[in-house]
Amino acid sequence: TKGHPTLVYTRTRSARGLYVVPNVFHEHAVYLRYICAFYHSLPQLTVFLHGHRSSWHNRDAAAVDQLLSMDLEAAVTAGASSGGGVYRSFNDYGQCWRDGRGEWADEMLAQAQGWAREMEPTLGAPPALKESYCCTQFLISADRIRARPHGFWRRLLADLLDPRVPQVCKVSGHVLELTWGYLLGEPS
Repeated sequence: TKGHPTLVYTRTRSARGLYVVPNVFHEHAVYLRYICAFYHSLPQLTVFLHGHRSSWHNRDAAAVDQLLSMDLEAAVTAGASSGGGVYRSFNDYGQCWRDGRGEWADEMLAQAQGWAREMEPTLGAPPALKESYCCTQFLISADRIRARPHGFWRRLLADLLDPRVPQVCKVSGHVLELTWGYLLGEPS
């Protein structure tokens, strides 16, 4: 990590003293847990990575290798000068999701109740998503995370973890995977 602080979360029990969060909603519960816990004390940049280097998520260039080759100071400077903060996906955009036949509209029909409960109070109607980074590995600036209220992130995490809420009433992990960039200020 080139001297940068690292915080490792795991979704399984570990004797290594790592943070443990429930093994639900894949990386989404882990990312949300971090955002909720450190919202008011986030570093300038946070990197969200999957812990497995050999996964299909890393097929062209491992995310950690991309990160290690980045000039983080330049990223912060560029984000500050643009006024838009920093968002950098580590996933191969050529391999990511494209809506070729109206799949997003179909998915939003199936996810209407979850979107209305979890997202609409803050975000409004679902975006007209046409393409998206997937695999949710990215570098993000604190200002991009804080562009959404702390309560939004907390409510989303609490809802995902609440076993009393039926799965059909929650936004799916697939919807979250496709919308992280949008949640963090990228255009739809």
